[in-house]
Amino acid sequence: MGPGNTDYDYGVWGPYTGGITCPPNSLPIRCSWADGAAVTGLNFTATDISEGVFGDGWTRYLDVLPGQWYTLFLDNWYLTTNGFTLNWNTQGGASIDCIYTPLDLLDLFATAGEQGISVDWLTSGTHNTGSYRIERSADGRTFAGIGVIEVPVITSGTQAYKFMDTTPLIGTNHYRIALIDAQGSEEFSRVVTAFHGPSAGKITIRPNPVGEQLGLEFKGMSEGSGQYRILDNTGRIAISGPLLMDDGLNQRSIALPRLGAGSYTFQLQDVRGQLSSARFVKE
Repeated sequence: MGPGNTDYDYGVWGPYTGGITCPPNSLPIRCSWADGAAVTGLNFTATDISEGVFGDGWTRYLDVLPGQWYTLFLDNWYLTTNGFTLNWNTQGGASIDCIYTPLDLLDLFATAGEQGISVDWLTSGTHNTGSYRIERSADGRTFAGIGVIEVPVITSGTQAYKFMDTTPLIGTNHYRIALIDAQGSEEFSRVVTAFHGPSAGKITIRPNPVGEQLGLEFKGMSEGSGQYRILDNTGRIAISGPLLMDDGLNQRSIALPRLGAGSYTFQLQDVRGQLSSARFVKE
């Protein structure tokens, strides 16, 4: 895969019979995430089947049989706009037929603002995708469409899309994207969340990234018992519980003994029902 002016990584899954499994449910049979812009792929001299950041970009060729299916995933690590060319070097009478999957979703996020909640996503090209339906849910389980964006059936390169939800729900809003191809088939993205509602004041998390203790500093507007929850990047509640609050400056600490490493959102609801949130990284 070239021309070598971009850091492309890849993974190959298979073989499948009669069709592919997408997303794959097993480890790739070939994989390279070597760092740096260079020509990369499979060749007849490499002996490794997987390599990390210090690899040379090449893994061993595949022995294939007629009728087998494979999934090839390509990743433009630095999100450049440089395209790529696939070159196939088949031997022994082999031939290949490629089918593009509907969408390569690079990123999806939801951001609350004064005008509502902005849902943004980035793709690396949409093949046979006719429209995106933006769906919203209050509980993360039951979704309803709130808008549609029509797109060209065939595009190339990195594409950015935005949808503004001007009437979000009070509290947690869960969003996902339905990918609708030209034949009407649908696939769904992962779920992202954003919070909308009156704020209880700015929350400061120290230190951030955090270890086994989450240190909080915030200004309480009333005295009493509030509620907190910590959500992972899919919107799932990882930890929740009560939190005593004073009128004025509050400093609290919450233990995180079972929370895995990753990015999280801390949400606090005071005794009046007002919401505030802050993001943090758990080491």
